[in-house]
Amino acid sequence: MIKDKSENETESIIFDDKVNQLMAHVFGLTLCRDSDSPAKRSLVFIETDSIEHAVFERLMLSDPKSKVQDADGHVVQTQVIIYLYECYHRLKHYPINSNLEETIRNACQIVLRNANTALQEPDLFQYQEVHSQFVALFMDDVTSKSELSLFVNDMIEELIATNRESDIEDIITKSFAPVLDIVHKEAAQSNLFTFRQQWFVLLHIFSTIEPLAKLIICHSRPKNNQGCAYSDTLLAKYSHGKYDMDSYGQPKRKVTQSFSFLTQMLDGKMGLLGVLCVSDGFMLNVGNVLLRLCQPFCTKFNDKNTKIPKIDPTYCSAQVKDEAESLKYGIHMKELSSETCLIPTPEGESRPIADSYGFTTECFFLTHRALDLGYRVILDKFLKTNQDLARIQRAYNDAQIGGSSEVLELITQRMETEMIKY
Repeated sequence: MIKDKSENETESIIFDDKVNQLMAHVFGLTLCRDSDSPAKRSLVFIETDSIEHAVFERLMLSDPKSKVQDADGHVVQTQVIIYLYECYHRLKHYPINSNLEETIRNACQIVLRNANTALQEPDLFQYQEVHSQFVALFMDDVTSKSELSLFVNDMIEELIATNRESDIEDIITKSFAPVLDIVHKEAAQSNLFTFRQQWFVLLHIFSTIEPLAKLIICHSRPKNNQGCAYSDTLLAKYSHGKYDMDSYGQPKRKVTQSFSFLTQMLDGKMGLLGVLCVSDGFMLNVGNVLLRLCQPFCTKFNDKNTKIPKIDPTYCSAQVKDEAESLKYGIHMKELSSETCLIPTPEGESRPIADSYGFTTECFFLTHRALDLGYRVILDKFLKTNQDLARIQRAYNDAQIGGSSEVLELITQRMETEMIKY
């Protein structure tokens, strides 16, 4: 059936009206100059016939409030990232209409492209801290964290789709590394009372998106391999938290980088002459994270699906020469083979090794290493402090019986000092 010209014109007018309604509701914009309409006066007028141009021009406005009368907060929002996320939220909840499906999809891509542009080129938006605005999205408890996760994931997908593969890693670093810089700095300056749980939400969302999970690991790799440097990194500051370091079901590349970071950190933990370079609390937190990773295959010994038999004991004797062999054989703890073996190897023979090692084996022995360098050392300190307190207590009792007041005072001070350690 061929429609006449008047029908086509009517359909076109109806479609344009629907697009105008979408522009008004989602972006707070109107492309039609009609100052006599009260509704239009509460919208920002942009003189263009392109949605993309209209949105970009809107973002360039330093004072949108001067363009409207009686507008709501979204229409006059000046913070670029906040405004774009609000537009994204409104698009995701816009009534489904088959005629507008493609328009809504295109509008969503426009929002994502502009959000990525803002993070990549923050200088375009003078007097705005766009990366701080991005962090602020996670600080708002009212914002849906599932939708926020979808927003970040869609940004990454759009970025990957519109850039060359060779440029993607650099672009992601340029866009999101400043975000990690902010949460790292704020965490480093916080204390027990000012530490914000919302930072964990941001890191958790990043850790579930592979390119951003890789960025977290790269961001946390210090310039030198000393343990004290690792204790100042982003992951160290959050090591007592609940961010998702669980790599089950994640791409092998992510698992490899996670293990590489952790083993480098543990190998660099010991300074000259084996002196500890990081705090006890830091090592307890690292051990806690690794124990969480081990929990799925170490708690159900009697289950027929248990993964305990997959732990290969020959891992302790395996050696690799370089990163290529480390990746090939699944061995990241390069120093473990130098540890003393309780069972001596007969002369002329070598300890057996497997062709390769899986996640379960590496995670198991990595956790043992962390507990050996952390929990065991702390337990030794704890026992020594107990013994010192017991000796001081005996000396204090003896001084009370027949010692001088000066001796009693010195012993009391020593006891108070040891109790602080305890």
